[in-house]
Amino acid sequence: MTYSGSKPERASHSVNDASGVVRHDRPMPEKQVPLRATFDTEADAAYIYLADEPALGWRHGKTIPVDSDEIGGMVNIDVDDDGRLIGIEVLEARRLLSDKILAALDRG
Repeated sequence: MTYSGSKPERASHSVNDASGVVRHDRPMPEKQVPLRATFDTEADAAYIYLADEPALGWRHGKTIPVDSDEIGGMVNIDVDDDGRLIGIEVLEARRLLSDKILAALDRG
């Protein structure tokens, strides 16, 4: 799975100004970013890898649960020892992710 952004060819950084309004700042060039995502059909769980495997030197630091009341399901965010996002786990994936996304994921 590769995410190359959406049209137009250039995106913008979003910034909150003092009033809390989101405005778009300077243009940001789009790049293709390789993503790997898996879907375990038995567990109904998807995992989106935002970093390569530990071969690149990261170590799993901790798992941060997302407030399930906010999204109506269980999502966990994994960060490395330096607090960088390395992955997102989605439980009850069939309910929380679209059929189109699930169809594109590697099956396990």
